[in-house]
Parts: sequence; C-alpha cells; structure tokens
Amino acid sequence: CGSDADCAPDEECVNNQCVARQVTEAPIGPQGCSLQSVYFAYDSDEIDSTAGNTLQANAECIQSRDIPRVTITGHCDPRGTEEYNLALGHRRAQAVQAYVGRLGVQRSRTSTQSMGEEMARGTNESSWARDRRAEFEER
Repeated sequence: CGSDADCAPDEECVNNQCVARQVTEAPIGPQGCSLQSVYFAYDSDEIDSTAGNTLQANAECIQSRDIPRVTITGHCDPRGTEEYNLALGHRRAQAVQAYVGRLGVQRSRTSTQSMGEEMARGTNESSWARDRRAEFEER
C-alpha cells in the first residue's frame, strides 16, 4: 500500500503494508481508562508513532489508576522459528517496558514475558499484523 486509501476501512497503511487500524487513545473504561495493545511491523521491535501514542495513553492510565503491577507480553506471527519468535516477542516486550519507563512508569511496576508465536491466529498478512503485538495485563 502507499496510503490508508489503499487498505480496507478497518486497516491503515504502515510500512507499506495494510494492518489493522490501531486505537491511538485508550478508551474510557469503568475505572477511567483501559490498557491497550500495541502493534509492530513484520520482524521488528521498533515502536512507531501510533504505538507511541497508545503507550503514552497506557502510561497515563497506569499512573492515574495507580495500577501496582503490569505484565507486558510480546507476541509474534507464526513465521520464523519458535526460538526466533520467542526472542522477538521478548524484545518487543522489553522495548515497550523501556518506552513506558521513559514516560514515568517505574520499572518495578512492570514485568515482561514472551509468548512468541504460541498464541498466533493469523493466516494471512492482515491477520498476522494483529499477531505482532505487545499486550498489557494488570496484576
């Protein structure tokens, strides 16, 4: 793709690939905010501007709700070896942890883990884009 116009209505053009449109602000939930997943390009642990906006909202949510512990889990699409995807998922989780740390979330409040490709459900590029993510879970 060259622009969002080349993609389906629920997708956006990221790195010349149509991927699921991402929420850039955490929706207001029953406790004031919700933690959102962030998505990555193929074979990457780099945080783009869309993910950065989501992480800003997540950091604000963690701090405003005084969430004591959050686990960040890195996920991958099914391409690549199991070992490679576990390592990539770990790098994604660590990149997210470092980013929210720079936004003021104390490292002692976050932990990381990798699922690699274990939870991948995609069968094509569009659905693989949703597999390449880091999820937040309150503890």
